Amino acid sequence: MTTVTRFLLRSLRRLSPLQTATLSPTFTLKPSYQPQTHVIPTRTFAFSSAEEAAAERRRRKRRLRIEPPLHALQRDPNSPRPKRDPNQPDTTSALVGPRLSLHNRVQSLIRAGDLDNASVVARQSVFSTTRPTVFTCNAIIGSMYRTKRYSDAIALFTYFFKQCNIVPNVVSYNFLIVSYCESGEVDKGLEVYQHIKENAPFSPSAVTFRHLTKGLVDAGRIDLLWKMVGDGHGADSHGVFEFGEFGKGE
Repeated sequence: MTTVTRFLLRSLRRLSPLQTATLSPTFTLKPSYQPQTHVIPTRTFAFSSAEEAAAERRRRKRRLRIEPPLHALQRDPNSPRPKRDPNQPDTTSALVGPRLSLHNRVQSLIRAGDLDNASVVARQSVFSTTRPTVFTCNAIIGSMYRTKRYSDAIALFTYFFKQCNIVPNVVSYNFLIVSYCESGEVDKGLEVYQHIKENAPFSPSAVTFRHLTKGLVDAGRIDLLWKMVGDGHGADSHGVFEFGEFGKGE
């Protein structure tokens, strides 16, 4: 028995490590969970080829050279603000803060039909730190004209733009001209028209010519009307034709 045991032990020592590994049972550990596979989404391009994408980039660069972005056109906040020309009328950017509140207050009185109080508020504001804009002045002058208070409209124009040195715009002059024409003083309307051409920093508008055309026809001054048309002035061709034919018919 002892001899057999020794023989077996001697045989085991002579076996190679590879043979012992094959004799020993092997166990494989299976993971208890399955690893999650993350699918990476493929990026879809808006262009069918790289050449098309490069052409689009070149086109955008050319467009930026021609049309710079808005932030490039903005004024540098550290640079001084450009000085406003005192001979130019107000722009809509002047209707901010207290001046806008004043304008809205005058407009509310006008809509309520209280033109006298609207006129008082606008005239008194000239002496305060919040002077009215040309738009506020035009609002009260226009309301006087629309209610056929032509003398009040003319007086307010004189007060705001001549006595208080507020710069009028073409709308202001149009209200003055039509007030003169409707009150039968077309010659004074023509004087205002000449003043615009000689002194104002803007040209008369089509509305100016339309008011003068109607005023001249109503006054029977067809000779002056045709003189204006011959000089290249007057309302649109349709309006001049209608008023002109009406004058010829008389």
